[in-house]
Amino acid sequence: MFKDSPKLKQIYIAGNNINRIGRNTFAPLARVQQLNLMHNKIRTIEEGAFDCVDKSYKDPRIYLSNNELSTVPAGIVPKIKLKIHDNPILCDCNLKIPDKFTDKKAKCHGPPDLRGTTLVTLAGKTIDCVCYPPDIRNGNTEPRLTLQPGEKLQ
Repeated sequence: MFKDSPKLKQIYIAGNNINRIGRNTFAPLARVQQLNLMHNKIRTIEEGAFDCVDKSYKDPRIYLSNNELSTVPAGIVPKIKLKIHDNPILCDCNLKIPDKFTDKKAKCHGPPDLRGTTLVTLAGKTIDCVCYPPDIRNGNTEPRLTLQPGEKLQ
């Protein structure tokens, strides 16, 4: 898609009903300073998908607000400013928030005990694992099982 435009620095693909960003989606690019993917339907982002972002640029940014992401994409380095608010983020033990995460509007959608908590307050912290029924987003709030970090189901 971008093979004929390897020098692009700003990409705006907002509002296009995109639901997935693959590892090689932006592969031909190496110097992207701003990537705007807001107002899509993105649920999945493969690790390495944002390797195109120029980490040597003084203020690299990725905008992912208003999508359908339930987690923070893996591989986002602290220098990249990530905007991810207005997504149904599930704040559980699988969530890895970079220490220098700055989007003060980004909040947990669930589980119920963390709903509304800002991701900034959870940055760099470990969250206990709580198994909830699949319909947690439909209002069912009864936990079924709690695991401490490092515990395994037997």
